[in-house]
Amino acid sequence: MKLLFENWRQYLVENQEEPDLIAFSEDLNDRITSLLFDPQAIEELSTRPTSASSTAILDTGELFANYDTVNEVHMGVVVNDKEPPTGKIDAFYLCVPEERSQSNLVITLSIPRNYDTVEGFRYWLTVELEDALSHELEHSCDLSPEMSSGDIPEGEAKWESLENIYKHYGSGVETRGHVAGAMGRSRRTGVPAEDYIDGKMGLIVDEAVERGYKEEDLKPIIEDIWRKWRTELEDRKELIRRRR
Repeated sequence: MKLLFENWRQYLVENQEEPDLIAFSEDLNDRITSLLFDPQAIEELSTRPTSASSTAILDTGELFANYDTVNEVHMGVVVNDKEPPTGKIDAFYLCVPEERSQSNLVITLSIPRNYDTVEGFRYWLTVELEDALSHELEHSCDLSPEMSSGDIPEGEAKWESLENIYKHYGSGVETRGHVAGAMGRSRRTGVPAEDYIDGKMGLIVDEAVERGYKEEDLKPIIEDIWRKWRTELEDRKELIRRRR
């Protein structure tokens, strides 16, 4: 569906065509968590060498049956022996612009060996998953031209210049994705999404400084990105209030 409305999200909400992404992320979160904490999975993963990756296409049942921009959900898991026990989750929406129905959602996890015995690991897992899944599912429903333009620097390219940092994190696509992620994280923890947005700004600055950028040069673009994200958050909260 081609939208000619500037505020496409408001149009979707008013016409009740926007999918329930919260239900999607929470359902997927529960499926992944249950899968990892199945006794057979615990036994198998905890004896795997760190060089081995376990991959699977998740059985999502009827979850995306009426949602035509997610084809399959792929998951890859590796175990690590880091001390203290450390985990990492990444998620990607592999968009196929010319045929969105063939786009896949990919989740990769690095988890500590014997993760089932690590205090607080299950809680950490659900919080991180809710952020990552909310972010990437937001991309999956993004119908804006920017989503398929290819003009947003990704990966290492986003760190190649101050302009690229801004073009990535200040883009409409990433603004919507990160705010959705912050709200997902907030749903699991009860901590205000504003706190997560503020914290993410600090993480962006820290990573940029590690790559040689000066804080004084970063300040104006970070402030602009922060304003965009906070405005998006307030807009979303207003839409939620209107729905009620």
